[in-house]
Amino acid sequence: MNSMARCRRNEKGQVVDAGLDLNQPEAFGEYCKDVIILSSFVLILSLLWSPFFLFLLLIPAYAFYKFWTGLLAPWIFARTDEEFEDDKKNRKRDRKLRRT
Repeated sequence: MNSMARCRRNEKGQVVDAGLDLNQPEAFGEYCKDVIILSSFVLILSLLWSPFFLFLLLIPAYAFYKFWTGLLAPWIFARTDEEFEDDKKNRKRDRKLRRT
């Protein structure tokens, strides 16, 4: 996380890349912090009862959820151009029917 937030400078000392904002809500740094916090809580709780380690399964479950909602589902269930054209035709036909 330290390397993600570090700014990069050129030979003249000018800032080329300001680095990432680790507190940005949908940034990778926020997910890294969440994993670290969850892991530390689980490790402390698992001192009391070992099945608390199962809470670590929340990490891949959430990763799959973000992958599904952000990439797979929109790609699989995306409407085709033909469906958009059909909607336009239906709206046009409905407007004509309303006029008469």
